[in-house]
Amino acid sequence: ENKFVFTCLSALLILIIAISLFLQFQVYNKTYSSNQAFSLSNFTLSLKDSYITNVDYHGDIITPNKYYLAVKIGIINNGQAMAIDKSNFRITVGDEDIYPNYDKVFRFLDIGKPYQGEILPHNDKDNPGEEYVLVYELKENQIRGNYQIRILNDLTQKEGKLVTRYKNINIRPNNIIKQENIGQTKINSEINLKGTTLGNSLFTLKDIEIKTSYPYEYESCSNNVCTTTKDVIVPRGGYVLAIIKDELKLDDTTSYYKNSEKDFYEDFVSLSYDYSLSGGLRPDDTKHSVTKLQKVGQSGLKDVKIYEVPSNLLYNTKLDFIIKIRNKEVVISVN
Repeated sequence: ENKFVFTCLSALLILIIAISLFLQFQVYNKTYSSNQAFSLSNFTLSLKDSYITNVDYHGDIITPNKYYLAVKIGIINNGQAMAIDKSNFRITVGDEDIYPNYDKVFRFLDIGKPYQGEILPHNDKDNPGEEYVLVYELKENQIRGNYQIRILNDLTQKEGKLVTRYKNINIRPNNIIKQENIGQTKINSEINLKGTTLGNSLFTLKDIEIKTSYPYEYESCSNNVCTTTKDVIVPRGGYVLAIIKDELKLDDTTSYYKNSEKDFYEDFVSLSYDYSLSGGLRPDDTKHSVTKLQKVGQSGLKDVKIYEVPSNLLYNTKLDFIIKIRNKEVVISVN
């Protein structure tokens, strides 16, 4: 009989411990992973994606010797308009607590909508929520294969003691630090940019010319009367014009399409070139340079895009058109 009572008490104790552990880790301090939605105050949150990088969406170093954990989180506000407190979204690496950095979020427009602590409106079927990016600044020795965002869920007092309960998000970021050449092609070849943060965007470079000016005509209409106007684009001193013909179809499901001003050339393109003032007749005269493109104000142009580039491009002997999206690069050989 005593053995039976002992067995029952042991079973009851095990059940109590099991229930306690279940409540502790699956209810009060539950851990969530990718695409698992959970509630926090007014909000429904879900981890969408995450990356470790040291460059922005242009492919430029953000801060020397610093790295960034960019976390895309879906946020739906089910209640009144309010902000999310970034102090509730800390990660801990070693003995250091790290909080979202609002200063760098605009370098991650291709990953998510920048969140800087602003008040988020109530969401409904006409305004269904957004995918925001939170950015954590790291030192090189803080790079890990996984992290955990620990979010304070509630704070209560029990038997004279403060009891904190958390909701945790497990993160296994994509490491996009290493530079990759994902293709080398020629003019008039269609490029699918899958594998980059531009998704299934399609691009074809049809032609690129370097000129000192660009005369053109355009039609303007007023009160049903149309006239043809002649104009000419002239670059600033020290520059010439890159006249580009292309086919570009941006993937409209990407964060870059939704959040940026979408100037593909200023954001992602550079020209890598050799040039020689002697036209290559003197080998010791050949030099190499790389330049970004700067947009020229223009109106009425439909078939070409025009950018300013350094004047020594007039003397190029070898020209490569470089598309660089974060750490991934495509090279188009022009000549």
